[in-house]
Amino acid sequence: MISVAKNTANSSGSKNNTAPLAPRRRVFIAFIVGLVIVLVLGLGTLTAGVYAAHWSSPVVKRIVRLVPIPAVSVNGRWRSYYDFLDAVGTLEYSFNQEAVRQASGLTTKPPRPQIQTIVLDRLVKEELVRQLARRRGVTVSTADIEAEMQKLIEQSGDAATVTAQIKQLYNWDLATFRQRVVEPYLLRQRLQESIAADEAINKAEAERAQQLLERVERGQEDFQAIAREVNDDVTKGTGGDLGVFGRGEREAALDEAAFGLEVGRTSGIVRSREGFHLLKVLEKIPADEKTGDGERVHVAHIFVSAKPLDQWLYEQAQQYDVTVFITGFRWDRSTAQVIAATGSANAAP
Repeated sequence: MISVAKNTANSSGSKNNTAPLAPRRRVFIAFIVGLVIVLVLGLGTLTAGVYAAHWSSPVVKRIVRLVPIPAVSVNGRWRSYYDFLDAVGTLEYSFNQEAVRQASGLTTKPPRPQIQTIVLDRLVKEELVRQLARRRGVTVSTADIEAEMQKLIEQSGDAATVTAQIKQLYNWDLATFRQRVVEPYLLRQRLQESIAADEAINKAEAERAQQLLERVERGQEDFQAIAREVNDDVTKGTGGDLGVFGRGEREAALDEAAFGLEVGRTSGIVRSREGFHLLKVLEKIPADEKTGDGERVHVAHIFVSAKPLDQWLYEQAQQYDVTVFITGFRWDRSTAQVIAATGSANAAP
């Protein structure tokens, strides 16, 4: 009886202790639900504001840096609205400078919707390059980026000069410049080299080079006249003239072929990172012991470019699922670019 009484007393005491918690629990749950509703409504308002009204105030920029909202999507991978705002701000800053406008062939700063269109298209193309590079195993290392930065510094004189120029042009520091300019540039360059070496991608270009070799071998046409007709580079206007160069100044395949030919003789098809070459040695200049110059050659070429990266990207983009979330812009699959569908709103909250 004593044991039962104790248990009954304990049970009664337990009920008395937990009873006051029920209202507190209901208040806590109500608070959580209310907070979730506020957050959902706030996120909905923010999303509507950035997509429909193109909100871009400093406050909004800070928020979307923490709350990722997609601006564009490429095959399910997206670039954020923060990336979009940041790039628009940088481009507007650059176009405020007369030197930048002149270099771009502009007399006035482009209107904001045009800048937004440029940025959205650039974000899509950058993401497309990233995905295609990943698919082909193309990478850029930290060492590659640092080597490219060092080349830039050497060309400009010193690091302080480069830093000042970057600050003036973009309002960036060196780290930001490495990330947003140097790395994407090198990735495009490596991807171009990858597709240039791909026989399947360059089947039509290889066939064209073979046809030109057959024209040269028939011997009925002047080599430099053919170059003026067909070359895919700036040497078209000079009959394919590559100028004079020494050993090691050209890509190894071109170097080996050029120095292995006699004057007046032509090569077979020589493959380089740029494409397909037929070489003709116009002149050989012996080494000069007085000046220390080694042997040099004067060469002309008939040149068929490997498939350009932008053309290949255009072909690939036709197969990709691209979505632009910001109202007033859309992805045009037929031209593989972002276009302004309607006027852009520029309201700020």
